[in-house]
Amino acid sequence: MTETTETTSPSPIHPFYRLWFTRLDPIMTAGSIYITYVHPEIVLASLNPTYRSPPGPETIALLDLSGALFCVCLLLQLGLLRARPADVVVWHYYAVPVGLVDVIICAAILRGLSAQGRLAVQAWRVEEWMNLGLTAACAVVRAAFVLRIGVGLRAAKADDDVKSEEEKTRRKMI
Repeated sequence: MTETTETTSPSPIHPFYRLWFTRLDPIMTAGSIYITYVHPEIVLASLNPTYRSPPGPETIALLDLSGALFCVCLLLQLGLLRARPADVVVWHYYAVPVGLVDVIICAAILRGLSAQGRLAVQAWRVEEWMNLGLTAACAVVRAAFVLRIGVGLRAAKADDDVKSEEEKTRRKMI
């Protein structure tokens, strides 16, 4: 019954966020997975201008771990957000940790640039601008969603309705 109500009532998720999180974000994530597993030299060269192939075994292991993280994100984008298209709480629980990962990735890029003595933006290559720019843009969109910028009153009402139902359920259990 809840599923029918969610699909027939107007969604509290703004169309921009729906497009970003369920279409654009998965495309970028799939690209990251592809590059991480199929062309790791692109990832490594984008992080270090003096990188020389082939990568060491520890680097391959770290790339595989980051690729696994991208795979999890892609499954959540393609599965969870589409399975719960009007559930603002679920979307928030997705956006907060992935946004945190975005911030950590940005910090790691900046830390790497600092270690290379290239923190000044004039020293950045196209790779740094693209990597940092796209990741920061994702973090900003996620932060805007979490802060409810453009989410609107319908989302707040939907959250209140969920909280009210949860409170009723809790009282029944007591």
